[in-house]
Amino acid sequence: MSFPAKKTSGKAAGDRMIIKGGKIVNDDQSFYADIYIEDGVIRQIGEKLIVPSDVRTVDAYGFIVMPGGIDANTSLHAPQAGMHPADDFYHGTKAALAGGTTMIIDHVVPEPGTSLLAAFDQWRDVADSRACCDYSLHMDITRWHEGLYEEMESLVKDKGVNSFLLFMAYKDRYQSTDSQIYEAFQALRDLGAIAQVHAENGDIISEVRASLR
Repeated sequence: MSFPAKKTSGKAAGDRMIIKGGKIVNDDQSFYADIYIEDGVIRQIGEKLIVPSDVRTVDAYGFIVMPGGIDANTSLHAPQAGMHPADDFYHGTKAALAGGTTMIIDHVVPEPGTSLLAAFDQWRDVADSRACCDYSLHMDITRWHEGLYEEMESLVKDKGVNSFLLFMAYKDRYQSTDSQIYEAFQALRDLGAIAQVHAENGDIISEVRASLR
């Protein structure tokens, strides 16, 4: 499930726009046409469109018009090694829009042993008030145990979360054992959700780091 960026103003002429004369490039074909957009939604694509007289016109002759990109792996709110990202939901999504990315999927990273639902709600509260573009959320499993199943089920069925990340890295912090990952995979299969894996060997990394001290 994706969550739209909140609008900051009511309906006005600026909410209606026509992009004229550009070359539209989709995944299956490219062609020349005009695009009429109202309230952030594409309403018409074609030539000689009939639109209201007060629309804003963007001259796209000589340009390519493409769908907005989706960045499916962001961390705009999760602290790393005690430091918070310089690009938070506001600055990160504002920069994304400037580069043509119109949606992100951010990682919710709960503290190990804490509630997944509480972490999700916290991320939603921050993103709803700060994000400039549409967004969705992955849920990271930072400490696996069977008791998480009910929360995962609620996230899938009630909150629209359909992807969960497990860690083979970050020994003594987020790392799950092979048997825990297998159990989590079985739970995700039953829920119809997508399993992601941070695939590094936390044990070897820990040994190498110790040898370099």
